[in-house]
Amino acid sequence: MIPHYAPVRHRAGILTARRGRVGKHRAAPVAVHEPNPVRRIFVIALVDSTGTGLYLAGGVLFFTRALDVSATQIGLGLALAAACGVLTMYPIGRIADRLGPKRVLVILLLWRAAGMAGFAVTDGMTGFLILAILLGVAERADSPIMQAVVGAAVGPARRVRTMAIYNATRNLGFTLGVLLTTPVLRADTAGSYRWIMVGDAVTFLIGAALVRTLPLAEKPQVSTAQRKLLSGFTEVVTNRPFVALSALNGVLSLHMTILSVGVPLWIADHTDAPTAAVAPLLGINTVLAMSLQVRFSRGAETLTGAATAARRGGLALACAAVLLGLGAHISMPVVVVVLGIAIIAHTAGEMWHSASAWGLSFELSPAASRASYLSFFALGAAVQGIVGPPIVTTVADVGLAGWLVLTVVILAAGLAVPVVTRYAQRHQPPEPEPEPKRSAAAWPADATPTASTPTGSAMTVDAGNLTRI
Repeated sequence: MIPHYAPVRHRAGILTARRGRVGKHRAAPVAVHEPNPVRRIFVIALVDSTGTGLYLAGGVLFFTRALDVSATQIGLGLALAAACGVLTMYPIGRIADRLGPKRVLVILLLWRAAGMAGFAVTDGMTGFLILAILLGVAERADSPIMQAVVGAAVGPARRVRTMAIYNATRNLGFTLGVLLTTPVLRADTAGSYRWIMVGDAVTFLIGAALVRTLPLAEKPQVSTAQRKLLSGFTEVVTNRPFVALSALNGVLSLHMTILSVGVPLWIADHTDAPTAAVAPLLGINTVLAMSLQVRFSRGAETLTGAATAARRGGLALACAAVLLGLGAHISMPVVVVVLGIAIIAHTAGEMWHSASAWGLSFELSPAASRASYLSFFALGAAVQGIVGPPIVTTVADVGLAGWLVLTVVILAAGLAVPVVTRYAQRHQPPEPEPEPKRSAAAWPADATPTASTPTGSAMTVDAGNLTRI
């Protein structure tokens, strides 16, 4: 007689069931362990971001010390790399919809590993330019494809929370990577800087190996109707509300350039605050983002909640811009306090914006073409990465008036998101989504669902139900 499984309770990564014969006495409970892809995703985030931290701390110095490339050439190469990355994000997203995001993510990580290893053995401007462009393509495509992997790993109710923990884990990895470069920076030799590239390549290899073990289906299961939808290259481009939200996301993403470029330049050249204040102020941002991102993401799982988070983010970022501008007209020591408040407001806006971006992009992207939709949505932030630095440096040169103009632009973008979202809801109602599909390996041999235990019911474990990493 076929065994009957009666679900008892769920825990993260563990399914407990009673096994017995129908109509007979039941046996003792049997614990069935299922691989938890979400925790593995967090490990991938930590490994990947540690390598990125290595590169952020020592990459530019490697180019000048080991490759003998000038600052102007570095700027040109990185700008071309960013532009090529923007142009190829959407096509790579469409490829991920065809082949599956997991498989494409493995390819991208191996691609980046090869590029970093190439940096370690190349010399001169030509090698730098070729590798920078190749890496720029893979780097830009990596983030939305990783988000698509998260969408395939967890259900709709847990996606935003998972991305929030993923983002906090990456911040931790960045910090760890920067700290690991300390002996290399002290040595300050061409040979030592090459080891940074080797270390970054190794982290990508480890990340690819970990992604390969995720218990997710290699290819998405696409119906005939969905396959027809995928065949239309202009599907996303003609979705006007989605295009508008991608553009608004790009405007709100200016917070990244404001923090990395605007704040250091503004404090050093336009305020009475000591230049040494830059490091602790940026440290406040990092600590708050690591500890509060999950809390600020609550409620952004729905379209209404995500739009509300965008409005809050716009208001907070606008307040921060005003305070930063006023910092030029306030003397010590009060200016340090004002700048501290500005950084806190800026960090709150950053966290609300991140939550809204995850929520909106997930909810408005059809499951059959999620990777291409997420890649297109990320175009706004990618373009900001190119045009943001000249915009922010111009704002700093203009002074308070420039900060006020930037305030109006950011505030308008934040307030426009709920309006466009309501329009999107009317013209593109969110489609119901099934629970994530796992690969066959995700089910132990003795836990195969039967007719009495349909897939997606009590036998399906919500792997995103985590209380800690």
